[in-house]
Amino acid sequence: KYAEFDKESSKWKLNSKEELIDRQRDSEHTKKQIKLAEIGKKRGYKIWCPKPDTGKSVKLKELSISGNFPINGFSKTLVDLIDVLWIKDGKIKYAFEVENSTTITSALERCSPLSSDETKKIIVLPSQRKAKLASKMKIPFFKKWWDDEKWKRIWYEDLDKITGTDIDKIMQ
Repeated sequence: KYAEFDKESSKWKLNSKEELIDRQRDSEHTKKQIKLAEIGKKRGYKIWCPKPDTGKSVKLKELSISGNFPINGFSKTLVDLIDVLWIKDGKIKYAFEVENSTTITSALERCSPLSSDETKKIIVLPSQRKAKLASKMKIPFFKKWWDDEKWKRIWYEDLDKITGTDIDKIMQ
């Protein structure tokens, strides 16, 4: 976890600080995906998480639908890369984008093929990114896109306390 064996020198080599920070972020990202998947599963939804993410966590893989993307009409889009989808009756009801270090705009891009009338869209962010989100909201194009698509947000710290019914309150 903190080091790798260097075959050339036959010694263990500590990973760089950046690598450790990235791994820690990945771990936190996965924890948030698991929390969202557990809530959705308890509420009767089928859960989709992208293949690269389910490969990082046995728990996330157990909670998620396996196989090919289960919804028709979204082939070759970014929808199958959305961090957590709650699916019921063959429709995507909730789309959650958990953003640690990627751009906030990329979350909106991945969800753009989804109808905001059918799918509730939520971005989940660490509170350290409050200033970044606030600065994005000052850009008229971004703010309009956010509002038109009816995006909501949850801070990481709040997600840890959320239950299924709290998600409904956030979406109102």
